[in-house]
Amino acid sequence: GVLAASRSTTMLRLDDEECYIDEPVRSSIKQTRSLGRKQSCVRWLPECSAGAGIVATGTWDEPSNCVQLWAVALQPEDVEMDDDAAAAASEAPAARLLATAHHAASVLGLTAAGGGGVAPPVVCAAGSDGSLSCFSAALDAAAPPSDAAAGPALRLTPAWSDGGGGGGALLSVDASPDGLQLASCGEGGLLSLHDAEGGERLDIPTEESCLFSAEWCSPNEVLTAGACVSLWDKRDLRRPTSRLLPSFGTPMSCSPQLQAASRHPQHPHRVAAGASSGALYGWDLRLGGGRASDLGAHGGDVWCVAYAQLALGDLLSCSSDGTLVARAEEGTASQVLVALEQPINSFHVSPLHGGLAAASDAEVLTFIDLRAT
Repeated sequence: GVLAASRSTTMLRLDDEECYIDEPVRSSIKQTRSLGRKQSCVRWLPECSAGAGIVATGTWDEPSNCVQLWAVALQPEDVEMDDDAAAAASEAPAARLLATAHHAASVLGLTAAGGGGVAPPVVCAAGSDGSLSCFSAALDAAAPPSDAAAGPALRLTPAWSDGGGGGGALLSVDASPDGLQLASCGEGGLLSLHDAEGGERLDIPTEESCLFSAEWCSPNEVLTAGACVSLWDKRDLRRPTSRLLPSFGTPMSCSPQLQAASRHPQHPHRVAAGASSGALYGWDLRLGGGRASDLGAHGGDVWCVAYAQLALGDLLSCSSDGTLVARAEEGTASQVLVALEQPINSFHVSPLHGGLAAASDAEVLTFIDLRAT
């Protein structure tokens, strides 16, 4: 891509498309050229080499779908580049393909766990056929050596798979903070906890006909989104410890469809969710859930929400309207970080280096260095 800056707008030009990022975004923004497949999911691996981070991605709605690993060059923090170095960096590809593994169905959820030098990371994919498929991201000993910025030589090897017990598409999967367990959910309305090494699976019935997302928000707690947002404690799974509705007292059957939810890592009393209507809701658990706050809205389905510590606003969300937006507290202005003509389906912020990766139906991956915001 080619970056061109003006006083009020940073413009990312990709082939014949344009992506506008309004000021005051000053972060490093890169985007791949068309990858030829709709990108449904993206997740940073929980480790990186000296010069590159690694993202796992999944595709959907294609004749042949896959899970892939990409190396993304990382700019060291607080390092000034001269004009020649900056020009070379702007011309470098946004990502380099490291490995590809076939996936039998559309990838609707993705997570990564493990690594740390003890064992290779594991990438787990939730499938439209109800399956949970896990791949080992191991070093490829047969590959020639590469420089640090290019990323390590990896291969994706099937580790284990589970056909699931929900009776429909699996829509979400997330790894616990210690990487030992996976939480998954989908059209069957079940919340399932899996041994990350492919052992025992525990299915927890809920009152939901469909759960759209499951996210570990502490070593013992999982947040789910469906007709309501529910907080589950794995030490007692008989019922959720909290249940949050957009309108207090409204029956679950009359609530908007909530498709993504997240709890603030530094302020665990704050919970946010996005709905199929485009609305964003927030709750304060110190008030017992209660009535939800209106946090703004997108122009289409909200597919992903997450908290991040940014000057622009600590709540990020993406939507089928093609935007990825940062918002601060209720009633404050929002900041569009990325705008595309096709839905942005997923994003993930690395806790290691502050990089944001986003996947879209525009068949591209977008990367933003949030340390500059």
